[in-house]
Amino acid sequence: MKINWKVRLQHKQFWVSLIALLIVLANQIAGIFYVDITIYNDQVTAISKTVLSILGLLGIIIDPTT
Repeated sequence: MKINWKVRLQHKQFWVSLIALLIVLANQIAGIFYVDITIYNDQVTAISKTVLSILGLLGIIIDPTT
């Protein structure tokens, strides 16, 4: 069983999850160097929630027709 990357990269859920995990990774790397990016985390989280809510409402993240 191989991972079909072509199909996986076409799924919107994959991209949403990847972006969220990259934000978590950036926070952890900043913590290693004792850089406080929590000020930005609250703003990024609020913007992300709003954008994801709009995309979910429009059916872009999860297409209900499929």
